[in-house]
Amino acid sequence: MIVIKTLSGTRFTLNGIQYFKNYISAVYGNKIEIFNCYERKDVLLPQTHFNQFTVDGVYYSDAASLQSALLGVIYYRENLANGGVINDQDNIDIKKTFKILPNQTNQEILAKINNLPTYTVSEKQSVWFVGIELGMEVICEIGGTNMVNYVYDPRVVKYKMMNKGKGDYGIGALQLTLNDIELVYERVATDTDIIADPTTDTFSFGTLSGMSISEWLNTANPSIIIQPQDQGYTLFKGVESDFSKSYLWIGAPGLYGSSALQASISDFQIISDTVTNSVEQDNIDIRKAFNYLASDTTLQILSKINALASYSVNEKQSVWFTGHRSVGTVRSATPPVTCMYKMMNNGKGVYGLGGTQLSLTDIELIYHKPFEVQEVESDPLNTITSLGNIPDGNYLSVANNTEWDFSDSDRTYYFSYTHDSILYIAEFVGSPSIYGGSDLDTSDFSAGDFITSSPGVSMIPGVQSITGPTVDNSDPLYPIINLPTPQQLFEYESTVVGLSSPIVFQTNNGELVKGKIKLGEQGLELSGQSGGVYIAGDIDGVFIFNLKKIYNGAEGFIEVDAGNKGLIYNYPPGNLQNLSLVHKGYVDIKANSSEQSTITFDKPTIYNSPTIPASYDGFTSVLTNARIGVIQKIYHLDNVIPVFPANWVLIGYGTYVTNVLNIIYAEWIEDERVEYWIIQQA
Repeated sequence: MIVIKTLSGTRFTLNGIQYFKNYISAVYGNKIEIFNCYERKDVLLPQTHFNQFTVDGVYYSDAASLQSALLGVIYYRENLANGGVINDQDNIDIKKTFKILPNQTNQEILAKINNLPTYTVSEKQSVWFVGIELGMEVICEIGGTNMVNYVYDPRVVKYKMMNKGKGDYGIGALQLTLNDIELVYERVATDTDIIADPTTDTFSFGTLSGMSISEWLNTANPSIIIQPQDQGYTLFKGVESDFSKSYLWIGAPGLYGSSALQASISDFQIISDTVTNSVEQDNIDIRKAFNYLASDTTLQILSKINALASYSVNEKQSVWFTGHRSVGTVRSATPPVTCMYKMMNNGKGVYGLGGTQLSLTDIELIYHKPFEVQEVESDPLNTITSLGNIPDGNYLSVANNTEWDFSDSDRTYYFSYTHDSILYIAEFVGSPSIYGGSDLDTSDFSAGDFITSSPGVSMIPGVQSITGPTVDNSDPLYPIINLPTPQQLFEYESTVVGLSSPIVFQTNNGELVKGKIKLGEQGLELSGQSGGVYIAGDIDGVFIFNLKKIYNGAEGFIEVDAGNKGLIYNYPPGNLQNLSLVHKGYVDIKANSSEQSTITFDKPTIYNSPTIPASYDGFTSVLTNARIGVIQKIYHLDNVIPVFPANWVLIGYGTYVTNVLNIIYAEWIEDERVEYWIIQQA
C-alpha cells in the first residue's frame, strides 16, 4: 500500500519518508507514475494501480481523481505575490498554448512547441505546454469533390518541460527534444480549457427562448466576425432550457448575422462544461453479481458470467461483473475474495442466458481483492447475518443456539462477528440444510462447515487472469499464484506426512520457479530445480541460527554476496567473544578492479595495473560503507606528483617519485582518517 501524506507547505511523506514537493504525476490507464518535475529520470514511484494509494487518508476510485488529489500534496510552486500558496496546474508559472491536429505524431507536436514565439524562463520557473485539438476534420475522396465534416470532441493535452532551466526558448532560440517534454495528461476539452486559450473568441448569447443557437446567430445585429479555426476557437456561451450551454463553432469563417452569412445547426458542436471521469465502481451503469469457486478456471468463470439471467444493455451503458469467490466444499483457510471484470468490445444488445454470449476477449479482470461486508450485502444472492461481539471468539457455539435455514443451494450464507475489536467473516461451505437450534432433527454447525477471514489475514488470490495481447495480467494487489492441487492444501496446525511434490509459484511476468519443501532425515529441506535455492533478506539481512555446515553438490558452488558489509558470522551475543579467523574459514567479497580516480573503502579493489598505470593529477575518496581491513592498491605513473586528499595521512618515509611506477596503498582507519604509503617498483 502506498501511503502519501501532507507534511507541510513544502514537504510530503511517502510511506513515512519525507520528500520536497518537487513531484508531479502522470496517468497510464488505471496506473499512476510519480516523478520529479525537474528531472524525468528521477522516478519516485513507477506505474502503480490507483487502488494501491491513500492520499491524506482517502482512497480514490479512479486514476483521474487520484491524480487531482495528488497535485497539491506532491507539487508546490512558490509564488511571492500570493504568499506561497499551492498553485493548481492551471495556475502555473509559464503556460504556452498551441493547436494540435488529430493523429499528429510526437515529432509534429514537438515542432509546434519549438515554433512558439520566443519566451524567457527564469531559474525559478516551470513551463507547461497546453495543446487543444481542433473540433472538425474535413475528409474528401482523392480527386473527388465530396467533402464530409467529421465532428468529434476536441482534446486538451498538457506537456511539462523537463531537463531544462533558465534560458530563451521557442522559434529562433533553444530548441527542445522529445526527451525534454513529458505528456502529463490528456482529456476531452471543456469550455474552460477553450476559454483559457488566448486565441479564443467568446460570445454570449444570453438566454435562448424558442430558438436554436443557429437561429440566434442568423438574427444577430450587429453581425459577428468568426475567425478561421487555424487562428483560434470561437465559443458561444449562454443559457438554454434553464441549463448553461457552450457551443464551439466548427463551420466556415466569415461575417454572420441578420444581413450577412447564415449558419446552420451543423456549424456548432456542444461542449460539456465538466469533464466526465472514469466510471466509479459504486456508480456503474449495470453491475451483475455471480459466485465462483477457488478452483474455477477462467473458462469456468466466463461460463458463469454467460449463464447470468438475461439482461439488456443500451448504447450508453457499461457492464461490470462482480464475483465473490468461495472455496466450495474444499476445506481451507483461504478467505473469500471479490473480483471485478469489465465487459469489453460489446455494446447495445441482450446478454446472459439466451442472449449474446461473451468470449474471453470480451471480459477483462480489473482487480481481485479481499472482500468487504458491503460487497457481500450488495449481492442479492448473498445472506449475511451479524452474531454481534463474541468475547471468546467461539462463533459456532453462538450460531448453534439458533435454527438457521441454509438450504438454498443458489445462495451463499455468511456470519459476521467481532472478537477483540476485530471483524471476522465466516462463509458457509457445508451441505445445504437446516442447522442449529434445539430440534433433534437438525444438525449443529461444525468447524468444517465454514471458512473464516479477518482484515489481518493474508489473502491468497484464486482468480486467474485472462490471457491475451491486450490484457494486463498483473494483479494490482497480489501476485498470481497457481495453487497446488486441493489435496496438497492443509489446515493450519494439521500434520503432513510424506509430502514431497513440487510446489509451483507463478510470478506476475509468468516465470516459473519450481522447488520442494519437505521434512527429511536432516530436518527441513529446501531444494530447487534448475535454478538453485535463493534465500534473500530485507534491510536487516538473513539470520541463520545453529548453522552446522553449508555444502554444495558434486559440481556446484556456494556464492555469498552480502552487499557492502561482507558476511558477518559468529557475531558475539552478550559477553561471548567472536572466534578469530584462525578458528574458522573466512568468506569475503572478492576484490574488484577499477580505473577511477575516486577511491572507495567498501571492498578490496585494485586501481589500474602495472601495464596501464593511472596518470590523473589527484585522488578523491568516498568513505561510504568503509570497512576496517580493506587495503586499496593503486598503480600510478606521471611526471608530476598527484594531489592527495587532505584527510589522507602519509605513513613511513616512502614518497612519490615522478616518471617511475609508483604503487600506493591506502587504508581507512577511523572517521575521516585514511593512511597511505608508497613504494616503487624495483
